[in-house]
Amino acid sequence: MAGLSCGAKMLKFIMFVMNFLFWVIGGAMLGIGIWLAVDDDIGFLEDLIEDNPMDDPLWSAAVYTIIAIGAFVFLLGFLGCCGACTQNSCMLCAYQIIVSIVLVAEVVCVILMIVFKSDIGDGFEESMLDTVINKYEQPTQGSATAAQDEMQRDMKCCGAKEPEDYQKSAWYNITVNQQYKVPRSCCKGVEDTGNDNDYSDCNDEVGTSTSNILFNRGCTQQVKNWIDDNSIIFIAVVCSFIGLQILGLIFACCLKSSFDDLDGTV
Repeated sequence: MAGLSCGAKMLKFIMFVMNFLFWVIGGAMLGIGIWLAVDDDIGFLEDLIEDNPMDDPLWSAAVYTIIAIGAFVFLLGFLGCCGACTQNSCMLCAYQIIVSIVLVAEVVCVILMIVFKSDIGDGFEESMLDTVINKYEQPTQGSATAAQDEMQRDMKCCGAKEPEDYQKSAWYNITVNQQYKVPRSCCKGVEDTGNDNDYSDCNDEVGTSTSNILFNRGCTQQVKNWIDDNSIIFIAVVCSFIGLQILGLIFACCLKSSFDDLDGTV
């Protein structure tokens, strides 16, 4: 029986290495996801999420997404790696089917995101506005409050559409004599210094177009600006990922053909 050609051996090696990396990455993601799901005492989350982190819907959704993606990448890497190593045509066939389904799903998702881009943006804005008006500093909403504060500090923004959003909020109604119009996380450096005079000065500048201490831009627009500024990176990452999948699909097809020819050669 004739052996594999030099080109087929090279493809087999590349296929093995590429999918071995997928297998390791998938296993790591799966392990981390399971750890986050079962461990109730996660030190770095103590300040962000009260009680059991998995009780928070956003956190639990993120964890289960990591587990699902990790399991999928692990399975894909296993099929590709073992299929190439053992010259198993059935495994490579399953690999081709899964990658093809994923590619179609990715194309559909991209098309849907383009078509419903404005709806997604509106939904994001409504969700953030709901957090500011109804959830900020409310009982049992510690994770939502911490997430909003973190966003305002990092993105240098305040409120959903504008700082004035807080004056329509449940938080505003419980502030002392309603003297504060925005939380401290909307003010530059105030949380670090703890200076109440600076905090008062910051609140005095609510409604002005420019300020040296108040973050006077809404967080929705800041997030959109950040996405626009980093769109090239996002596109490059997505294209690279899709490119790797297409290469893997081509390699799997070529290898399967070589293995089938080898099995039929006496």
